[in-house]
Amino acid sequence: MNKILVTTDFSTASRAGIRFAMQLAKQTKGKLIAFHVMELPKPTRWSEKKYDAYAIAELTKAHTRLMRFIDSIGHQSGFTTKTVECVVTEGWQIDQSVIEYATHIKANFICMSTRGAGVLKKLMGTNASAILTSSPVPVIVVPKIYRVSPISHILYSSDFNNLQSEMKKVVAFAQPLKAKISVYHYDFLLPLKEAKMKLERLAAKHSARSIKFHFKKFLIENSLAYHLQNDIRKSRPSLVALFTKQNRGWFDRLFLSSKSAAVSFDTKTPLLVFRKREH
Repeated sequence: MNKILVTTDFSTASRAGIRFAMQLAKQTKGKLIAFHVMELPKPTRWSEKKYDAYAIAELTKAHTRLMRFIDSIGHQSGFTTKTVECVVTEGWQIDQSVIEYATHIKANFICMSTRGAGVLKKLMGTNASAILTSSPVPVIVVPKIYRVSPISHILYSSDFNNLQSEMKKVVAFAQPLKAKISVYHYDFLLPLKEAKMKLERLAAKHSARSIKFHFKKFLIENSLAYHLQNDIRKSRPSLVALFTKQNRGWFDRLFLSSKSAAVSFDTKTPLLVFRKREH
């Protein structure tokens, strides 16, 4: 059974991540855990006993608030606090607390929302960015304007490095959803004839599955986000899957080039980010 940890700060934007997590749990019959981290500063003059009493009271109030928040979102989809585990914890570094708890419970995915529309690197708050580029657990980033719909089509953008091992993870994600997979490869060096031969071999190898392969010429003056955005608009997937190195600089270079720093990544489609295996 999948364990899906969804984070929330009680904001309107965070509702999108919860709605997507509920849809994912519904289709995969997974276990859903709603998670909130509280920062509780300690006044210097307080005794340990006084602070402990204060912390318990605040955490209890936050837990009640979290339960009500989940009930207000989940009643239409059949999810309530009877089926969603609610966890509130104290922590100074929210990103670290989320990663540590996800690792501790052996979560399969961390699900969180973006702040809104705009250039990709501005979508993420500090905590979301840190989780995205540091987590050993795959992260699903859900746009604020996400609308609930069945997860039926995965667009997997691949550099063809470690394709076999990466495909296994994408297929394992897609199978319980009964979702089809479209693999897109962008390349500015590979000759068209060689690319077609490569695609034919891949298509033959995966013919028994609902997987289609697409080769696209990469215009070096544009970012990968620019190319992905165009194909997302055409194919309208339920989710985009990527494998990235655990490095914020690498993530920025992946999506932003000097001539397209102002290009907005498609913010209607959830993004699933796996850790890329290092050589």
